[in-house]
Amino acid sequence: MSSRIGGGAIALLLGIAGAPPGLAQTVERVAASPRSADWPEETGRLSQAAATHVLGLLDRAANGALDGDGTYEARYRRALVKLEPLATHDVRAAAVDLQAVAAAESPWSGRARYALAWLHEQRGEDDRALDAYQRLLVDAPATPEGLRARVGLARVLLRHGECGAAARWLQEAIGAGVAADTRAAVLRELAVRTLLREAGEPDPSRPHRRVTGVRSPVAFATTAAGGVLLGDRKQGSVIEIDSAGTRVGQWPLEALQTVATDPRGGRFAAAGATLYRLDDAGVATPLASLGDYPPLSALAADDTGGFWIADRRGRRVGRIEPGQDGPAAFWEGEGSRLQGLVWGGHRLLAIDTKARGLVASDGRAQFAPLPLEDGLRPLDLAVDAAGRTAVLDGRSGTVRFLRRDGRPEARAFASVEIPRPVAIDFGPEGELHLLDSDGAWLALR
Repeated sequence: MSSRIGGGAIALLLGIAGAPPGLAQTVERVAASPRSADWPEETGRLSQAAATHVLGLLDRAANGALDGDGTYEARYRRALVKLEPLATHDVRAAAVDLQAVAAAESPWSGRARYALAWLHEQRGEDDRALDAYQRLLVDAPATPEGLRARVGLARVLLRHGECGAAARWLQEAIGAGVAADTRAAVLRELAVRTLLREAGEPDPSRPHRRVTGVRSPVAFATTAAGGVLLGDRKQGSVIEIDSAGTRVGQWPLEALQTVATDPRGGRFAAAGATLYRLDDAGVATPLASLGDYPPLSALAADDTGGFWIADRRGRRVGRIEPGQDGPAAFWEGEGSRLQGLVWGGHRLLAIDTKARGLVASDGRAQFAPLPLEDGLRPLDLAVDAAGRTAVLDGRSGTVRFLRRDGRPEARAFASVEIPRPVAIDFGPEGELHLLDSDGAWLALR
């Protein structure tokens, strides 16, 4: 099912409205670009130059160059551009456009309603997101936005532990032909595996072990495709390895500190005093200054295009807002030392090495301690899309799993196939990835 309404429609409408020559063709080119977003979850691919240029065109279209549905299309697309994690990021202005389009009788109103529900979800306003997704399902069940609303509803339900209901909504969306970029099939697999695990069913899949060839790994993160990013201290570069163990990308970076990925498939690295986006063909594009935080002990990317950073001593955490050129202070504490920042979909988690425990924040309030099993020495942690937390115990070399409410699960996975695990992460289907100090990589369900 196509996700685009009326291919070239905005170009045609601009032409009918008497737009200057070249305006219609330029907007059509940007809208048709593979980097241009049709849905809010597709943002993050547009360049600053392209965003600035198309915003000027869409401003003219939305402010009088078009009538009727053309104006609503222009305002919807302008809102998506303002949600891009660039210097033009303006979520308030985007919400104003989306609310106006959502209230109109237009083919674009359903998309705007979906985008507003998505915004509620990204802000951690789960009750409002659930209500908005459900209303859209009632009003427009068979539309592309209705299918995406099923996936959005499932994402929120997963985080609240309602895996059975999430799996049903995902299966319904997949059966109706929801677009592949929603990752509905991956989320369904995660929901089903979580249900089986909670029911005590054994998983028939076997772990696979790969030798990465990186002898001195400095950073580790999984990718949306089920592979990993590794920071190679010796070579001064970031390496991407796919799920088959093949190197598929490399980015030379001096003074490399850490790497991160985001839920939309973005790859990032902190090197020197700069945050980089790792683009295809080995291109590292500067995104922002890291201020006086380097060297970093941790980097986490969230769903909106923002970043969390911690300094090497773990006494300061900063926030880089989407599109901003540097960090703002978020937390500072002399009595704690934080490392291993992780964004869990609705909250930020970290290890307090001084207190030998975990802390969490919703991204607005300060950190608060979480319950942790006595005797653990947390070395690293990870969170999957279903809200499950894994903690690597540096004392025993095992991984302890915590339920969504923070209570420990009954079982622990003893990482016997990796004798010196130093880092962990969850893959897109909830599989656990472990990294050895010598660069061996193990993935298991």
